[in-house]
Amino acid sequence: MKTNNQKVRKQKDSEMAGTRTNFIATRIATYSILIIMTFLIFTPIFWMISTSLKTEAVMFNTPIELIPSDPTLDSYKNLWSAYPFLAYLRNSIFVVSLATFFSVSISTIAG
Repeated sequence: MKTNNQKVRKQKDSEMAGTRTNFIATRIATYSILIIMTFLIFTPIFWMISTSLKTEAVMFNTPIELIPSDPTLDSYKNLWSAYPFLAYLRNSIFVVSLATFFSVSISTIAG
């Protein structure tokens, strides 16, 4: 004959098992979403770096190569020689510095 105490313990054990199952399911769903989001965030970055290491002819080939078979730094050489990249970089740093300075100054005054 089961006592009332044993019935309560059995009920609590079954409730805890359900809670544990929910916890595991929530964890699996959370990590699945995180993995998918990580893939979605890093795919364009990988694509950009991969494309920057290809020659112009290889960029437009089909089928698409994710990893270039013959990587080259010609795009970066062209960036430094054909365009005033340092001037662009200096201007960008100047604008960002001013914007940050004014944003912090105004935020500090506002409290």
